[in-house]
This record gives sequence, structure tokens and C-alpha cells, in this order.
Amino acid sequence: MKTKYFSALIGLMLLLSVQIVAADPVLQISSTTTPGTISPGNDGYIEVIINNVGTDTAGSLSLRLADIDSPIIPLTPSYLDDLGSLEGGSTESAIFRFSVPASASSGFYTAQFMVRYCTGSVCKDHVEYSLITVQSPTKLELTSVSPEQLQIGQNNEVGLTIKNTGESSLNNIFVSWEASDNNLLPFASDNEFYLPSLAGGQATSIPFDIYVDRDTEAGVYPVELIIEYNDASGADLSMNTSVGLKVAGDINFIISQDDPDELFYGMPGIATFTIYNIGTASAEFLSVIGESSYGTDTVYVGSIDSDDEESVDIRQDLSGASGPYDMKLTINYKDSFGNVQTFEENVSTRASTVSGGFTNIIVVVVVLFGVYWFWWRKRKKK
Repeated sequence: MKTKYFSALIGLMLLLSVQIVAADPVLQISSTTTPGTISPGNDGYIEVIINNVGTDTAGSLSLRLADIDSPIIPLTPSYLDDLGSLEGGSTESAIFRFSVPASASSGFYTAQFMVRYCTGSVCKDHVEYSLITVQSPTKLELTSVSPEQLQIGQNNEVGLTIKNTGESSLNNIFVSWEASDNNLLPFASDNEFYLPSLAGGQATSIPFDIYVDRDTEAGVYPVELIIEYNDASGADLSMNTSVGLKVAGDINFIISQDDPDELFYGMPGIATFTIYNIGTASAEFLSVIGESSYGTDTVYVGSIDSDDEESVDIRQDLSGASGPYDMKLTINYKDSFGNVQTFEENVSTRASTVSGGFTNIIVVVVVLFGVYWFWWRKRKKK
């Protein structure tokens, strides 16, 4: 019988205990910092949220900033007005404003808040810590691309220079590129590059081998660069940018003199040269200037395609010449982008010699003409 009474008494005490606990205010405190990562020289905000999940009212509720790490500057007064009472199931919030000096270093800083409430004559304190993440601007910039021009039909070593313009290191940097068509292709490697880290203020050149298909027309081709990396806080960041790569073939010439069938020492004539374009691009609006001690002549050709040739005739007066001589040939033309280019070469030029047999023929012709003239005059007198 005593056991039954004792059990009943324990049960009643537990019930009363549950009711007492349930009747107390129960505060859940959280905070949010905006922005999550703040750059030096800017202001931020901390919202402290107080939620009473109990059933009793929390009276004389107050909130104050107890401490904040240097050099963070609080802009909201440390003591707020009394927040009053917070009934069970209700929520109250307050916003604190702070400033991060421009000279602040990247890192993690804390703000300590004190929450006090009272139930009757009993008051309790709660501490809430808020995290402030300061991060100098982390930004990768593409500063240069070399070379300025890619050659058609060749593998081109391309260097992309990127710079970390922030103060903190960037890590796990993945760089890749994509061309909009199949004219530009990775050569003997893939189109990705990994860089473990890049310190603040530092720049590095990232190498890629790009092959330009031989059938590619000269022009500017867009290439998309995708850069993914982590900042000092471990956040995932990315950067997409497009660059235009100039593609053009090279233009180069070989010049040779043809047989001098129309050029003889001791008389005016024509020197004929063949110009071969051994490059991979066409030369447009091409003209040739021939200069020597025996005259200057200019010939307009037009265009010479890749792996093609044209002949030019340069007038020369070799009345005073008796042997080979140098002629300076200047080729002026425009490349695929309309830029005027010049190619010069000195060519050893030769002419033919009037042979003795040829001279004898001339003498015979003159003699025969004289005999005919004499015969004709004599016949006319009869």
C-alpha cells in the first residue's frame, strides 16, 4: 500500500516538474551576417533573431553588443532600447550595422552579443557569437594573349597571362578553352590546365598548343575561356571570358630570273622574273619595283595565291653593260587584314650576249640588201 502511495507521489512530482519546465521561456538565438563575405572598405549588417520556443513570457528582454574584434567598427550603439517582453512562440529581431576599414586584412572576425531576459526576479543571460568574413576582392583578370597572330596550318604555342588582382591567394585554378568551330584544335595535349595556387598580385602565363587547320580562312576567331577556382575562404568561384584570336597564314616569296631571251648586253631589253608565293596566305594588291644601274621599272601584278606564282617583266637598258649585275626587287602587297607589307631581295641578273654568228647574219643581210639596191638602181636607169 505504501508502495502505491510512493509511486503516485513520484508521478505527481514529475508531472509538476514537466509543467514547470514547460512554463519557462526557452530562447533560441541565431544571427545572420550580410553580406556573407564582405570586402574591406564596405559596411555590413548582423541580424540577431530571438525566438521564444517556450510557453512562458520572457520579460525585460534586452540585447547589446558585448564585444567585436578589431578593426571592425560598430555603427549601431552598443546598447539597444529594451525590447520589452517576448511571449512564448514569438520572435524578435534586431539589426546591427558595422563597417570594415579599407585597411582590414582578410580573415574571420567575431561579434559577441549579450541577450538578457527575466522571469519574475530571476534574470538570465545568453551569449551569441556572429561571424564576420572579410575577404579582399579576389578577381582573376586575363591581361594578355601571345602571340598576336596564329599561323594557318601550324601548331601555335599560345600563352594566356592571368593575374590575381586581389590580396589573397587563389587555389585550385582550372583553366580550359573552347573554340566555336573545328578550325582551332588542341595539339598533342588537351584543352585544360591546372594551377595549384596564385598569390595575390601575382601573374602567370598558361601555355596551350593550338593547331589551326590548313583550310582555315584568315580572320579573328572567338575562343571561350572558362576559369574555376577557390578563394581564401574556400568558396567556389568562376570566370568566363571570350578572346578573339587573329588567324592568318604567312606570306613569303622566292624570286628567280627566267632565261634572258629578251635581254642582251649592249642594248635595251626586258628582264623576266618569276615570283613564287611559298606561304600559306594570299598576297593582295601586289606590285613589283625593279631598280638597277640600268633603269627602274614598276609592274602591278594584283594577287598571288598561296603556292602560286606570277611572272613580271622589268625594262632595262643594257647599252653600257657587259656582265651580270644586281637588281633590287621590292614587292609591296597587303596581307589578309589589309596591312601593307614589303618584301625586298637583291637578284643577280644576267643577260644574253650577241654571238658572232648572229653578227655575221646581220652583215650578210646588209650586204645582200646593198647588192639588191645597186642592181635595182642600175636596172632603173636602163
